Amino acid sequence: MSKETPKRQYVDNDAFFKAMQERIRLVKEAEEQGLPKPKITDFLGECIFKIATNFAHLRSFNRYPFKEDMILDGVENCLKVIDNFDENKTQNPFSYFTQITYFAFLRRIAKEKKQVYIRSKLLTSNPYDFHTLQEHRSE
Repeated sequence: MSKETPKRQYVDNDAFFKAMQERIRLVKEAEEQGLPKPKITDFLGECIFKIATNFAHLRSFNRYPFKEDMILDGVENCLKVIDNFDENKTQNPFSYFTQITYFAFLRRIAKEKKQVYIRSKLLTSNPYDFHTLQEHRSE
């Protein structure tokens, strides 16, 4: 007899949604009173960090040496748009922040590929390569 074990979730979407609803309420109250936006709770920050970290472990992103930069970009982008979450459009903050993280990862990969291309072009097109510099120093 095979007993199916439930898939372990690293972010409880229901608790995450309730925390987002509370965040939306607090932001609205702060705006009405003319106060600055409140800081995000530790729980929200932890959920966003877990999403970015676990997403980086997917096979399609696991092989990149700049994985930490990808994770930080994902977290940063999520924090920038945290107040754009609309509870009337979706009740799934997990998928909302996963999409943001996904596109942040793609942007980081594109940036890194561009930097590698620029470095390789500079190395191959530089008229003063290492050997030429050595010859000039010895003269």
